[in-house]
Amino acid sequence: MTDHIDDRPSGRREFLSQLAVAGLAVGTTACSAPGAVNLQGGPAAHPTSAPDAWDDTWTERVRNHESVVHDIAEITQAATLSKASMVMDDYKAARDYGDDRFTTVIVMRHLAVPMVFNDAMWDKYEIGKALKVNDPTTGEPARRNPFLTVSASDEHKLIEPGDSLSALRGRGAILLGCNRAAMARANAYAKKTDTPVADVQKELRANLIPGVILQPSGVYAVVRAQNAGAAFFR
Repeated sequence: MTDHIDDRPSGRREFLSQLAVAGLAVGTTACSAPGAVNLQGGPAAHPTSAPDAWDDTWTERVRNHESVVHDIAEITQAATLSKASMVMDDYKAARDYGDDRFTTVIVMRHLAVPMVFNDAMWDKYEIGKALKVNDPTTGEPARRNPFLTVSASDEHKLIEPGDSLSALRGRGAILLGCNRAAMARANAYAKKTDTPVADVQKELRANLIPGVILQPSGVYAVVRAQNAGAAFFR
């Protein structure tokens, strides 16, 4: 399901449209294919550094409430965060459902997986520069995760403060990340920095933003949410 919201500020619409052609085609990550591929487009080893058991407890909340899963596959779809908060507000207005009665699931996969990395990783691997994503405050290439926290005074913000990942998590949203895509990023960062892949895999998994639960893949997470009863929205 897709839609277009015309009431977003024009600056952000222009930014997101530019992102679509601003060098994001750095190769295909493994969220959309059975085997992992690296960010240069070639084959990579099957993702490792996986936990012994995947956390599936979040599905219980989905089963017990009306719920929606938002699928974010590219940084250009970051405006989906605004839609997530809008749906939560609309359920409150129309059904008097508080955040404790309506469950929101946000899956960040494929080319959007850097959204689950913390500020340290955005700084170390210059993710903002690589993805042509600017800092909400300075307007320079982001050296921090620009989707994690946003201030009302930020002149270059892409989303409103209430739409940030921190704000959505504070309202009870379930944040899920794609392990396959994260490990594909690890392969690329390891090659770039001449670091053992296993070390970067461990580093990325230790530097997720608060609340993120890694899943085997983003596709798995979306399907699992739907099987548990969540409506699908992209």
